[in-house]
Amino acid sequence: MDEMRDWMTSVRAELDALRRQNAELEATTRRLHTDNERLRVHVGALLAVADRTMDGNDPANLTATATGPVGSVQDGRPVSRRGMIAAAAAAAGGMLLANAAPAAAANGDQIRAGWTTSASDTTKVFTNSGSGLMGSSSATTGYGVIGSVSAETGNNAGVYGYAYSDAGIGVKATAEASVGATYGVHSMVRSTSGTGVYGVAIAASGTTYGVRGLVASSAGAGVFGEATAGAGVFGEANSGYGVHGQVWNGSGVRGHARSPVGTTYGVSGLCQSSSGFGVFGFNPTGSGPSGMAVYAAGRLKVTGRSYLAAPGSAPSDADLDNGSVSFFLNEATNKLKVRVRYSNGTLRTATIGLV
Repeated sequence: MDEMRDWMTSVRAELDALRRQNAELEATTRRLHTDNERLRVHVGALLAVADRTMDGNDPANLTATATGPVGSVQDGRPVSRRGMIAAAAAAAGGMLLANAAPAAAANGDQIRAGWTTSASDTTKVFTNSGSGLMGSSSATTGYGVIGSVSAETGNNAGVYGYAYSDAGIGVKATAEASVGATYGVHSMVRSTSGTGVYGVAIAASGTTYGVRGLVASSAGAGVFGEATAGAGVFGEANSGYGVHGQVWNGSGVRGHARSPVGTTYGVSGLCQSSSGFGVFGFNPTGSGPSGMAVYAAGRLKVTGRSYLAAPGSAPSDADLDNGSVSFFLNEATNKLKVRVRYSNGTLRTATIGLV
C-alpha cells in the first residue's frame, strides 16, 4: 500500500507539472499571436508609406549616410526602402521568436522536439516495418508514452490500441526486470464505482475470456485478487458460473482462511433460492473410497436439519474406507441397515427395525 501511495503521489506531481507547462505554453501562444498581429499591422503601415514615397521619387528617400540608412547604396547596389523595411521586419520577427519559449504548433505544422503540437484533427504515423511510434524515457519516474483525454464525460480512452492479426494483441506491456515487484500492466481508478481492470470478449460464441492470466511458476497464480476489505476476486453471471475453476490435477477451486482466530470460512456458499444449494458437489464417475462428490478431512459439523440418502442396496465393500460407515434401506423388511468397516478393516452390519 505504501508503494501504491508513493506511485500515486508521483503521478499527481507529474500531472501538476504537465498542467503548469501546458498553461505556460498557452500563455506563450497567446502572446506570440498578439505580437504577430501587431508586427503585421506595423509592417503593413511602413510598406504603404514606402510605396507612396518611392512612387513619387522623393530624393530624400535616397539620402546616403556613413551608417547606411534606408535607401543607401550597399555593395554598389541601391537598397530600396521597401527592402530595408522587409529586412527589419524579418529581423524583428527573428528576435521575437528567438526570445520566446517553444509555442504550440497547429494543423499542418511539423512536430518538433521539445514543442507542443495542438491540432483539431488526428495526427497519424504509418510505417511498413518496425514500430509506428516509439517513446522512451530514462527518468526514474518517467513514462515512455503518455496518453491523456481531457474530456470529463463520454466513452473515451487515454491510450487505445488495436490489432488486425488473428494472433494480435491490442495493447501489450512487458516489465523486463527479472527481480522486484514489477507489473506488466498497472491500472488505477479513483472513482468510488470504478474498475481497475475491465475486460470484454464480445464474440457471441466460442471459448472466450474477458480477462485471462497465465503463469509459469509452480507457486504463481494466473489471476490474483487482493482486497483490504470485501472480495479479492468476485465473479458474477446471469447464468452458468460466477466463478469456474478447472484443473487437470489438483483443486478446481480452493479457499484458504489464514486467520488463526475468529469464525472464518475457507469456502462459503450462499443460496437465496428455496430449491437451491449453498454448496454443491458432483462426481458422476466416483467409485472406491476416494471417489466422492464431497470430501471432508477432519471434523464435520452440520447445524439445522440433515437429510441423508439411503440407497436400497448394500454398498460395495471396496467403497468403504477403514473407519467409515454407510447406510442402506431394505424397504421389503422395513429394515435400516448400517454397514461399518473398522479401522483394522473388519466389516460389520447392524440392522435397525423400522415401525
